[in-house]
Amino acid sequence: MTTDIRGARDGIARRLYSIAILPFIHDPLIRQRVKLSWFVWGYWPLILRESRLSGRERIALLAAFLRVDWLILHGHTPREMADISVALAQGRVAPGQAIVEAGCWNGGSTAKFSHLARRFECSLHVYDSFQGVEDVSNVPGEWEYSGQYASPETTVRRNLERCGSNAPFTTYPGWFSETLAAKPVSAPIALAYIDCDIAKGTYEALSGLVHSLAPNGVIFSQDFHISPVRSLLTNPETWSRLGVAEPKITQMGRRLAKLTWEESRK
Repeated sequence: MTTDIRGARDGIARRLYSIAILPFIHDPLIRQRVKLSWFVWGYWPLILRESRLSGRERIALLAAFLRVDWLILHGHTPREMADISVALAQGRVAPGQAIVEAGCWNGGSTAKFSHLARRFECSLHVYDSFQGVEDVSNVPGEWEYSGQYASPETTVRRNLERCGSNAPFTTYPGWFSETLAAKPVSAPIALAYIDCDIAKGTYEALSGLVHSLAPNGVIFSQDFHISPVRSLLTNPETWSRLGVAEPKITQMGRRLAKLTWEESRK
């Protein structure tokens, strides 16, 4: 399905949701469960696309992901997580490599990444302020999300305990400028996922990721629909400042973008 068709279909779903569901269901987790009846079909790439996952592994991941969808309020769609999972499963991931999440909210995506980390014998590194989106009200051009998506680290850990796997994970509380940008992950990064809603945080995360990517490593941005983030990612000066070649950017739906480098990033 092309991005245009997916966008049109999801746009229809959003309009129906705003008319038929939003005014009558006030619990956000119940809303998420209702939306799942429409968006659950987005998991089809996880089941059908060619990858290194066996049939049994695909079914096990689907079951684990659906448990997360039912129990933990999160901000991604089944199709987005399916596309991310397939990208990892199609890559050449070596045991001991890392999965990095920059922005985790309640830990819904974290729990799903933990199942992928266990399957591919990766370590999981989770970066978040646990205070919500950073206040960038004084930064020209940034969208205002200050304080949104705040969730305590204890909540994330509790959700990992009930819905995640036993893969090793480490949390790094604080702003990205103080954590990921200041001290990048030492292990080669197979997959990184940035969901911080602001260009400032995205750049800080990238500065701690791009030089640690494994060969064929991939970075996903969940914020490509946010114009300051999109402008940052598509601006050649961003990559010049970071000291790496421009990536190939593939938009996958309305919000998700995949960043890949076919050759050396130097």
